[in-house]
Amino acid sequence: MPTTVVPAVSPLASRRVPRPAAVLLTLIALLGGLAVGAPTTGAAEFGSSVPEPASDPFYLSPPGFETTAPGTVLRTRPVTIAALGIPTPIRAEQVLLRTTDTHGTPVTTAATVMVPQTRWPDGDRPLVGYQIAIDGLAAKCNPSYSLRRGTEAELALIVPLLQRGYAVVVTDYEGPRYAYGAGVMAGQATLDGIRAAERLPGTGLAAAATPVALWGYSGGGQATGWAAQLQPTYAPELNLRAVALGGAPSDMRAVGQRMDGTFMSGIFLMGVIGVSREYPELADLRYLLNAQGRQAEQVLGDTCIVPGAAYYPFRHLSDFTTMPDPLSNPLVQPIFEATRMGLTAPTAPVFLYHGELDEGMPFTMAQELDRDWCSRGATVAFHPVALGEHLSTAVSEAPAVLQFLTDRIEGRPAPDNCGGPN
Repeated sequence: MPTTVVPAVSPLASRRVPRPAAVLLTLIALLGGLAVGAPTTGAAEFGSSVPEPASDPFYLSPPGFETTAPGTVLRTRPVTIAALGIPTPIRAEQVLLRTTDTHGTPVTTAATVMVPQTRWPDGDRPLVGYQIAIDGLAAKCNPSYSLRRGTEAELALIVPLLQRGYAVVVTDYEGPRYAYGAGVMAGQATLDGIRAAERLPGTGLAAAATPVALWGYSGGGQATGWAAQLQPTYAPELNLRAVALGGAPSDMRAVGQRMDGTFMSGIFLMGVIGVSREYPELADLRYLLNAQGRQAEQVLGDTCIVPGAAYYPFRHLSDFTTMPDPLSNPLVQPIFEATRMGLTAPTAPVFLYHGELDEGMPFTMAQELDRDWCSRGATVAFHPVALGEHLSTAVSEAPAVLQFLTDRIEGRPAPDNCGGPN
């Protein structure tokens, strides 16, 4: 695997989580500077020279993959992650892997595995599944592409994990149909990305004994939450120690009610298109689209959240359909229920954080998820963020998330405020 560089911190020192203010300043600096750095090797990959996934044969499913087990590594290639050019090398490799869609059909997707080259000082090196908020309807939105191009802002949140000596896997969890918002697809792909990383030769990971943690925010939080609650049945062999998710769309109905008619209305419209790709019964309702709706599906169907979110602001979903209140239509209620997080619970301890002033993801939705998981026996540390809105909460709470993951990986007891006020 080629070498990429991240800020130098020894594994032993990095496991002592820095003061929150220092981490916050570091994250802000990284968010501002990621695009200007250059890797030490494989520089030809950086930027526009990276081929788009639609024309990259690496992503093609090989014949017979359907007979392999979920998480099987089908193809690999070394890559360079476009990051800040400062010392402490990591090794990066991408894998094409077998996973399972919402309805149990074998499909393939890609994942990017990053492993620090520093020696892990004791025991088995941990692996963190970091779920980037893909929020898009096309292959070009996936992190396996953006990480190589140097356009992935969430690399700023991945760097501190690598500094601690943790391996990281980032999966293209929307699957081959780019099903933005489809939780089961996202959760299963996330778990299979972890399986593939554990099986990848040359990483030094301890296969199924590897201590695993999950982290994601916003759309990445949705993938993380679904992975956490599916893990006990879909991937019970994983040694899952900790889960952290924030700002997650755990209830698509609630998100639609919040975003409808606001500057974020185009984002929800993209989510409707994405979910319809995994739920044929929703796709069958295309006859309810009016001319504007058919046009919007064409415009948004191959775009990412930037620029897609800017196309249809301050619009109502009813503007695109022949029905007055699509969110209340009985035909779509089963889809809302099938995509609602919280009907089963994780067995690994959870850190659930959410901004009380989140403008797109209602805070009450996070409260409901907390109650649902707690009522089903989960261990949840619910962390409301006073005055927190969507983007600021992603950065401001990163130190608390890092501390939670570190403590669980090192075997400290998990906090649990289930039963308290939320």
